[in-house]
Amino acid sequence: MLAVYGPGFTERLHLERLFTERKVEKTSASVAITAIDGEQHAGQQEHAPPHEHHSTLFNRYYQMREARDETSPLLHARQVMRAPVVLVPAQASLKDAFALFRQHAFRHLPVVAADGMLIGIVSDRDIFHCICPQDAEGDCCTMVQHQREVAEVMQDRVLTAGVDTDVRTIAKLFVERHIGAVPIMEDHAVVGIITRSDILRAVMHNLALESWA
Repeated sequence: MLAVYGPGFTERLHLERLFTERKVEKTSASVAITAIDGEQHAGQQEHAPPHEHHSTLFNRYYQMREARDETSPLLHARQVMRAPVVLVPAQASLKDAFALFRQHAFRHLPVVAADGMLIGIVSDRDIFHCICPQDAEGDCCTMVQHQREVAEVMQDRVLTAGVDTDVRTIAKLFVERHIGAVPIMEDHAVVGIITRSDILRAVMHNLALESWA
């Protein structure tokens, strides 16, 4: 399940609302297509017999495709997410949040209210830009800026996914929604988080890349 969390609200989302723009249109065939052992293969002339090595590779490829259940995802979010998750209270100071980033080498922290509900997400960049804005002169990292609360700089509409969400869907969210992390929810609680690095790691360890289409 995909949902948006924020201060005092939760909004469930449907995939068609997230992926409305087609990035790449389908193209027409530019080379001749002929059958190889009952399958279609591009680039061979009708009178040219397929090379035995190519035929073997294609047979293995299609056998692998048929053996895999096309209706089930390659991976679920629960198999890729990092857990447990370090959470930061909305009332925490920017100084304390920045210390968490340095301690754990994170890039994103989910932000929770006093009751533990997810209400936002903050990145190390959000905090750094607040403490040291680009137009600041001299020593911009003042104690006044450090004492501001995380709630003042967090993003208060958080796109989340459920533990059973297809990892390919989350990868698509990163590309099309320009986000860097997705908290993983179960029963309205943050149980994990997936970042771009986690997706890349999943690709490295699951090299059947045609499954990521």
